Amino acid sequence: ITERTFEMERILFESQHDALTQLLNRRAGEQRLDEMIRNANRSGSQILLMLIDLDGFKIINDSYGHEAGDKVLVEVSRRMQSIIRKEDILIRLGGDEFVIGFPIKDGGIDESEQVVNKLQQQLTTEIVLGDGLPVAIGASIGIALFPRDGTDLGYLMAHADNAMYQMKKQREKPVKKLLSLP
Repeated sequence: ITERTFEMERILFESQHDALTQLLNRRAGEQRLDEMIRNANRSGSQILLMLIDLDGFKIINDSYGHEAGDKVLVEVSRRMQSIIRKEDILIRLGGDEFVIGFPIKDGGIDESEQVVNKLQQQLTTEIVLGDGLPVAIGASIGIALFPRDGTDLGYLMAHADNAMYQMKKQREKPVKKLLSLP
């Protein structure tokens, strides 16, 4: 019976988590975010949702291979987990996209800025691959606030996605200007 229980727990874990990073997968993460939104709606509290897309990840994957890319994703996941609290939700949507959802406590907007700053710091610190090769990445982070930017997960994700792509566009402009010089 004990062996069977462990096997059922393993199957449940694998169905809810990303195989590479062990973070919540999209389906399970969205279910937990929906629950977080329902609880915030009942209590009248706020939630901060961050959509994170790694900058420079494709170059690492293309230049050093998928094994190196996997090492980067695992390290990024570990770094993000070190920043969030137990009640926060961290999801790997797929590829190099992640979502963090966390309830904002009273006066927590300052706290959310601290989390974003810590994330940016962690995600711009070089990652050393197994052979000692340092690789640099960054992250574009789009933010949505419940209930200000939407009252359901679909609206919040769309708002955060739009904000993230606006950030990516701002970062690309100087590069495009440099490339267009004679």
